[in-house]
This record gives sequence, C-alpha cells and structure tokens, in this order.
Amino acid sequence: MKKYFTLVELLVVIAIIGILLTILLPSLNKSREASRTAVCLSQIRQLALSYGLYTAENNNRTMGRFPKFPNKSKGWPGYLYDYHQSVDLMQCPSAMEQATNNPINNRAGSAKSGWIGDIGWRRVGTDYAKRFSYGINAWTWSTGHDGIHKANRYKSILNIDDASNTPIFSDAIWPDVTPLTNASPRTTNGSDNNIGRIYLDRHFKKKINVILIDGSGKVTKINKLLHFDWHKNFQHRDLPLL
Repeated sequence: MKKYFTLVELLVVIAIIGILLTILLPSLNKSREASRTAVCLSQIRQLALSYGLYTAENNNRTMGRFPKFPNKSKGWPGYLYDYHQSVDLMQCPSAMEQATNNPINNRAGSAKSGWIGDIGWRRVGTDYAKRFSYGINAWTWSTGHDGIHKANRYKSILNIDDASNTPIFSDAIWPDVTPLTNASPRTTNGSDNNIGRIYLDRHFKKKINVILIDGSGKVTKINKLLHFDWHKNFQHRDLPLL
C-alpha cells in the first residue's frame, strides 16, 4: 500500500524550504555582489595598467584633459581604449541599470548606472555609444580644466610622493572628479565635479572601488574617500555616510 504525504506534511516541507531560502538568500546576494565588486576592481586595475603604458610612452607625463599626446582628438577613455581594446571594460557589473535621465540633456550616471558618452568621451552630435562606470582623478591632469588650481596638479608620475595613496581611477557617475578638502557629500547630477561624483552606494555597504597610481586597489567606504591624496596639498578628513 502506497503512503502519500498528508497536507500537513507538505505544508511543513514548504515552510522549511521558505525558512531556508530566507536564511540563504542574503548570503547568496552578498556573494553575488562580492563577485561583482571583484570584477569591477579588476577592470579598473586594467585601466590603471593602460594608463601606466600611456605615461611610459609620454616620458612619465600625466594625461591632460584632452591629451596632446599623441594628438589632441579625444579624452582619456579613447586613449586608454587604444591599449586595452575593450569597451566592456568600462562598465561596472554593479552599475548596469538603465538611467532615467535624458541622455541628450544630462550625461551623468548614478550609483547603479553609468555615465553616457562615446568611446572618445567627447560627444559627437547626439551619438552616445556606451555607458561608462569609472572616472579619473582630474588632479592628475597635466593640462586642461581652468577650475583646477595648477599648484595642486600632478603633472608627472615622478612627482607623486605617495603612489600607494594617490587615486587615479574610481567608480564614478562622470568621466572626472576633483575632490576638495572641504568637499560636500551631497549627491550630484555630474555638474559639480567635487566629491559628489564618486560619493556612491555602488558596492556592498556603501563602498566604491578606487585604484591608486601604484596599481593597487581598495574597496573603500565612502566616508573614507577624503583619506586619499587626491592632489599635492590635500588635507584628510572623514565624510558622513549616506
């Protein structure tokens, strides 16, 4: 004689499965985000390696806003693409959502979406080919942005005192960022090039990835972003968490 499960037994099994899922899902989500964070960190590190190749060919001189070497035709994503040859490298797996902003009027991304631009960074008409997830420390620009105090710029890799604490790339909602010592942690649509462009809840527990000049990477809590040497005379301090 066959023995069948009773309704009570089936309900008990379903309840146990539900409890197990409740216990396991947070761990699975955490593991998935940890994997995305690791991929993101690896991608930014490859950007830093490409940047190192660029500076080596440019007599250790850092890149300008629109570099004159080898010719003044595009921004940093376009020049580094010549080395790594991968558009997908510029897209963080934790920032793949479609942004709600109008791409014609506002190119900024968000914590979970990238900024809009063609591979050369400069917009060509209304052609936005890709969404990018990373930004460069514009204090390393040897030429360009008038709003950046020239005395604070790093114009040569050889002039950087602590390459292990000076950022070159990080998660961002815009192509560049110039944090100030008195930086405000307010969020931004990209028009303010201060800390708001990287003050993002992109990775687990309000962290972003930061790659330093020496090629090392750090998963950094956003309240500790001002502990890096963003420019020559930067003063460290804490930020509040979001």
